[in-house]
Amino acid sequence: MTDIRFSHTTTAHHDRTAHHRLLPAVLLVAALLLTALPANAAVQVSARLTPQNFSTDDAATLQIRIEGQQSAEITLPEIDGLSFHHRGQSRQFQMVNGAITSSLTETYLVTGSRPGTYTIGPVTVTVDGVVHRTEPLTCTVTGASTSPPGSSDPGTDDAVDQPRAAFIKLIPKKQQAYLNEVVPVTITAYFRQGVKVNLSGPPAVRADGILLDIPDREPQQHRELVDGTQYTAVTWNGTLTGIKEGRQEISAEADATLLVPVKRRQRLPGFGTDLFDDSLLDDLLGGYKNRPLTLTAPALSFTVVPLPAENRPQGFAGAVGSFTLDLQASPDHIEIGDPLTLTMTVAGTGNFDTVTAPRLSSSEGLKEYPPTATLQSGQTPYLGKKIFEQAVVVTDPAVRRLPPLAFSFFDPQRRSYQTLLTDPVDLVVTNPAGAGTSPTTGTRPGAQLPAPVAQEKKSTLDDLAPAKLTRSPPGSFVPLFRQPWFVNALVAVLAAIAGVSALRLHRTLQERRPERQYARAKERLRRETLALIDQTGTVPGGDYLPRARQAVRSFLALCWQTRADALTTADIRSRLGDESPVSTLFLMADRHAYGAAQLTEEQRRDLHEALRTLIREWS
Repeated sequence: MTDIRFSHTTTAHHDRTAHHRLLPAVLLVAALLLTALPANAAVQVSARLTPQNFSTDDAATLQIRIEGQQSAEITLPEIDGLSFHHRGQSRQFQMVNGAITSSLTETYLVTGSRPGTYTIGPVTVTVDGVVHRTEPLTCTVTGASTSPPGSSDPGTDDAVDQPRAAFIKLIPKKQQAYLNEVVPVTITAYFRQGVKVNLSGPPAVRADGILLDIPDREPQQHRELVDGTQYTAVTWNGTLTGIKEGRQEISAEADATLLVPVKRRQRLPGFGTDLFDDSLLDDLLGGYKNRPLTLTAPALSFTVVPLPAENRPQGFAGAVGSFTLDLQASPDHIEIGDPLTLTMTVAGTGNFDTVTAPRLSSSEGLKEYPPTATLQSGQTPYLGKKIFEQAVVVTDPAVRRLPPLAFSFFDPQRRSYQTLLTDPVDLVVTNPAGAGTSPTTGTRPGAQLPAPVAQEKKSTLDDLAPAKLTRSPPGSFVPLFRQPWFVNALVAVLAAIAGVSALRLHRTLQERRPERQYARAKERLRRETLALIDQTGTVPGGDYLPRARQAVRSFLALCWQTRADALTTADIRSRLGDESPVSTLFLMADRHAYGAAQLTEEQRRDLHEALRTLIREWS
């Protein structure tokens, strides 16, 4: 508890001179100036682990405390056998004798996967570019309880059999697919009836070069009988997409928190059992403890085969699936220079991320503008349609027909390339008459210029009346510091100084507020991100995607108050949607890492401008 004390002194006023009247004002100014001085407390970091001995069934709490700062970047060490789960943060403010101090505490849950003695740290804390390190901590992880069912000690926690209490299955529709082909997949987590559990989020796939897409974040729940045991099944429907060729092992993981019941520890003296040996009282009085749990599905073999190079169409851009193409053009009666709107709809099943706008087979006499795209999902993750709108201007009056549009894709069912062509569209093109030139204007001949403005007559010394000098009578001189006007002016100046000091103190306190610090850090990172994106725009094509993704990821991590390395492509798409240029950047960067996607110069320029606009307008 902070003890704040204030002292007050009463001064007797027996003299009516200006010295005594100025004393309270001077003391007030001095106090305000002293309190307005900022408190420059040094940044101190510390770590605390409780308890230091725990079993694989339990967890310890790790707290990282940063004093003198409200924001920091924490880097935890990677330790084989230990896992860290972020559980939140807290901020504290204190004021002692007018000095304001603040602290930030980050809390993590530490779990062990196997027994042993581990050293945690030192933990790295970066504050305003300065690296601080905590003292290393030592902990001991013991084995889980091995008591057989029905013979657990009432004074200890009930053991939970993880394989029978909860497990997860990964079931893809097939285990061999072409590059960029979407494969329907079902992921189901099973929890035994009576087990209390909280899911932390949708599952993730453990594989290098396999993307998991779960459009519906809310899973379906039902009951299912497995090996004679009743389970609650939680099912997610999604798709797998291979962006790296070759055979690899895939698995699914889901993070959850298991609520483990804790028995009462009070026993009747002289007896070996509880006073009331009743399971209902255990539920009411014993309570539960949280136990982090990671469900891992058995690994499966998944093979990604390359697309055939034989008979690949010239306009093929990587689309994989089974699609149809529809075209609508309006209006069909236009004048030279008027825009013609093309609405192209690609519908079917497949990987719509790889679907690009169809191209005109010939652009002679036409000027094309970049198209816009809108994705409409269907009842399943891989069913839908993508609608493109593109403006085309006829520049040659000899054009009387819009040439066919072509769209090429690879059909995994037929194992061959397909090219769709639209019918030509007849146009009526007219050439409007030229517009007349507008007349010129100028000064009318013979027009008189305005008369110059007459200058006012300046006064001379002869117009001034002579000053009269008077002499004060003897004995009437009053010192300056005793004159009322001087005393009033001095008090006004001191009051102004006091007001400025109070305003400075108010601004200092406002600037130290966390939301102000966050706003300044966000604006600073926005400028740095825009500058870095501009620098990235000049690098060769192979390096643009990873560098731009790193810059945008750091900016979004600050805006969303999370760690940059925790933002995945799936997180970006769920937060911003598939139409966001950031989602496009992350997806293309993932594909580029495995050689599955290449950006043209026009695509890179459009993506670069879209990213700049998004970062600049981000609120």
